Amino acid sequence: MAAADDLLAIESIFDQIGEMFDRIEAFRKQLEARVRSTLSTPSGSGRDSSAGPATWCDAWMPYCGTAGTTRRQSNGA
Repeated sequence: MAAADDLLAIESIFDQIGEMFDRIEAFRKQLEARVRSTLSTPSGSGRDSSAGPATWCDAWMPYCGTAGTTRRQSNGA
């Protein structure tokens, strides 16, 4: 009887793991939709500039460009 109880417990754990994967997948889809929506918002379309950068590229610009190259060069790379 202990083996049957163990198998039921294992099955229950796998069911919980499956539910977690389903929730993660739903969250991923929502996040992708939000990112696509953010990227498709054209700058200068009457959007409130105080709300933040208009595009993904605008948001990441401080982390790109010559600053990254300078830092890499100063590390001897």
